[in-house]
Amino acid sequence: MLLGTAVCVFAADKEFRAGWLEFVRPAIAPDEFPTAFHYHRARERAIASMKLSLENKKRAETLESLAYFYLRDFQYQNAREGFEEALKRKGDEPRLRHLLGQTKAVLLLAEPETRSEECKEAIKEFRRAADREESNAMPLFQAASVAFDSNRSDLALPLVKEALGRPECGFYTLPVPEDLAEDRAQATGAWWWVQSELWKEMIVRAANCGRWVVRQADRSALRGEKEKAEELYLQAVQIGQHLYRTNPPLVEALAAGLEMERTALRGRLRNPAGDSADVEERLKRLDSAQKNLERLWRDLREKERRQPPASIEERVENQKRLVEAILSSL
Repeated sequence: MLLGTAVCVFAADKEFRAGWLEFVRPAIAPDEFPTAFHYHRARERAIASMKLSLENKKRAETLESLAYFYLRDFQYQNAREGFEEALKRKGDEPRLRHLLGQTKAVLLLAEPETRSEECKEAIKEFRRAADREESNAMPLFQAASVAFDSNRSDLALPLVKEALGRPECGFYTLPVPEDLAEDRAQATGAWWWVQSELWKEMIVRAANCGRWVVRQADRSALRGEKEKAEELYLQAVQIGQHLYRTNPPLVEALAAGLEMERTALRGRLRNPAGDSADVEERLKRLDSAQKNLERLWRDLREKERRQPPASIEERVENQKRLVEAILSSL
């Protein structure tokens, strides 16, 4: 988990590096990849290079990288088999469990009639990741999101409650070489481009949990179950607040958290269980924070466009400063 695992500490062979270089070319030279077809061709070349790397040595990182390329190329069965093979070589690695759970969750979409039962297989992978990282709420949010989408709130709500008892909300990082371009800024941008795609999906699933919890709260309120509704609205607020302080700190996670808390508090206003003055005041602060975030995020993107960060640490620090500036106003 986290940035400590981001760096490829092994001596990557040339085919391994070539595979990742092909994969990130759309980030390095975006004008050369104007369509989805061009992206697909880049992934094809990445897959071919990573297969050559496997011929030299079946390292877990190589198997994982190939499986990830398959995942992004919509070859989900190949991706599943690759992650399973990598797990055999690396043991219960939480990141691999997460990626296998993500792949199984996508495969559920092809089986809507059996999804409510088969979702347990995807949930099990996230559960295993959660068991290896007892302070990290993120894998439990991922599992709960899959359960909610499979109409299994009976499985999802206990997972949400357990997640909210954990103090951290950490992202995983893929084994991407940091030096895929001679220019440090380009190399940093390529690395960040790969990781951010994974991180965005994790943010979306966590926020999805919050939206489902708000729906459950609304239903409880309609049934006149005010105490139950209030409990669920509070859980949705707490999901949003977990996204405020992720590791690493991410502006997009903060934005999702702000929107989640605002949605939950609006639900409480629609179905008040008591004095709503504090809720209204909190909403005003959240609305102001959202406007400030949009302005500061726009300024940061423009700054990084003019002068791209030359290191991962600089990019993380930029995100951290912006997140802390917004949180200080709350």
